[in-house]
Amino acid sequence: MRAETQCRAASPHTFVKGTPTTVGAIHAITGGRRTAHPWTNLYAGARPDSFAAWCWRHDGGGYQSYVVGPAHPIFLNVRTDTAPPDGPLAVA
Repeated sequence: MRAETQCRAASPHTFVKGTPTTVGAIHAITGGRRTAHPWTNLYAGARPDSFAAWCWRHDGGGYQSYVVGPAHPIFLNVRTDTAPPDGPLAVA
């Protein structure tokens, strides 16, 4: 419930879904070149157990991902044309 509430507050007119997570879980995601940790800059310096949420909103003909957490919402350059997953897309 908290994830959906905070995701909706960040994008009230285009919100689709929100999934709870933590800053530490976001920082632990691997993918991309050489199994990098592509999201370690999100909420850098926050405690790993800090609440965060992966969110999705309508973006024209598709969906855009964003995160909410211990600071301002961060809208990511991550989009999909299909129904978004619970959480992030795999980092290629």
